[in-house]
Amino acid sequence: DAAKAKSDLNTNLMKEAREEVKRRSADISDLQKALEATLMDLTTFLTVLTMLGFIAASSGYFPGLIAQGSVDSVLSRPVSRLQVFFGKYVGGLALISAALFVCWLVTFISFGAISGIWHWRFFSALPMTLLSVALLYAIVAWVGLMTRSATLALVTGYFFYLVVDTAVSV
Repeated sequence: DAAKAKSDLNTNLMKEAREEVKRRSADISDLQKALEATLMDLTTFLTVLTMLGFIAASSGYFPGLIAQGSVDSVLSRPVSRLQVFFGKYVGGLALISAALFVCWLVTFISFGAISGIWHWRFFSALPMTLLSVALLYAIVAWVGLMTRSATLALVTGYFFYLVVDTAVSV
């Protein structure tokens, strides 16, 4: 029975994994384990909520910029189109970075003040999250700029975030 052998192997692997986790976390209190799990869940929720809001808000940045008449006043100054594009991109990226950092900082201070445990490694995921934000914003900006459609930029942003990002993280 190959299925029974595979099941036994999986059971043994799970047992070994649980023992290894117990060995590695023997010096960590139950409160700290619970705090880490709660911080992870809350941060994931806040990041997803912030990302969905940012995609909705930023999908109209570039189509609105190149709409009839609005880009003319910007380009009447001695700046190139590339400078306008990157200025708008960096500005939006700075806005979402600040929003994410403030959310994470408030969460960190709140949980630290309540529990007395200051889990500094909490911020270690922020750089990767910001890289993900930058890539997603680049996709949304590019689609909005090329199609001049805020709706298509919104749908593409949600598709990449909810479908592609989820498939890659599995």
